[in-house]
Amino acid sequence: MKLIGLFGGTFNPVHCGHLELAGYAMEELDLAKVLFLPTASPPHKPGYEIASFEHRAEMIRLAINDDPRFSLLEIEAKIPAPNYTIDTLSWLLQQEEHKREYVFIIGIDAFLDIHLWKNHQEVLNTVHFIIAARSGHRKDELLQCLKLINYKEQDGHWYNSASLKEIYYLDCNIADVSSSEVRRKLAIGESTEKALPPVVMRYIVRHQLYRSK
Repeated sequence: MKLIGLFGGTFNPVHCGHLELAGYAMEELDLAKVLFLPTASPPHKPGYEIASFEHRAEMIRLAINDDPRFSLLEIEAKIPAPNYTIDTLSWLLQQEEHKREYVFIIGIDAFLDIHLWKNHQEVLNTVHFIIAARSGHRKDELLQCLKLINYKEQDGHWYNSASLKEIYYLDCNIADVSSSEVRRKLAIGESTEKALPPVVMRYIVRHQLYRSK
């Protein structure tokens, strides 16, 4: 049975780096599909300036519309806020008639903070992980983290014998783009031509998102 990728995040806005990472993960691990899972109410970013869930979901829908490898899941608009990963996963698994194996796609910077997540051990027991390299974070930091949560290296990835879950590291050469930098450029009128899919840029302009106040 092929794994199904879950790509969670605020996607504020979705950008080319997100799409590249999803595609790279799909190819490297031969995933059945990648499901984009935008956060409705991020619990770790209080006071965080964020476009509405409807806008962010629609930008993802537009960005992946022509790619059959990707789909959008709007789960977090249906469950109570704030949206913790374990609650989202529990809701998703409860809706299924047939058990499927999921792998969570995440940047190394976010994974290194997994000990701060609600019920983080339950999350680790529920899904596999694909961890993507990010500039400014060294692989040895990840190795130390994996050791602390009882994962051991095995055939090029890491494995936990108790949960039977695996963790894969992607040392991928994708566009070094961040949503915060995209928002900064949009606010001051700088070009984001290489960072955003044209259809997303047109949506942002049409709805006057991320404009400087």
